[in-house]
Amino acid sequence: DHALRVGGFKRIRHEEGEPECYDLSADPGELSDLGTACPEELEGQLEAVLEYGTDPQAAATDAESQNALEALGYIE
Repeated sequence: DHALRVGGFKRIRHEEGEPECYDLSADPGELSDLGTACPEELEGQLEAVLEYGTDPQAAATDAESQNALEALGYIE
């Protein structure tokens, strides 16, 4: 199972079964699953974490740094 907290929301993806989503500001006890009403960007960020092994901002920064280094001729 994997979980991510962003902007007051928590997304949980299980190996089996349906994912869960909670609005932690309105439901800190995680009693009311929002299901598909979870913000779409949260799922995308969870995908980035699983793919890059880090937070989505760090993954984006790494790509930007790589582009800058390529533009300067340090890497190809």
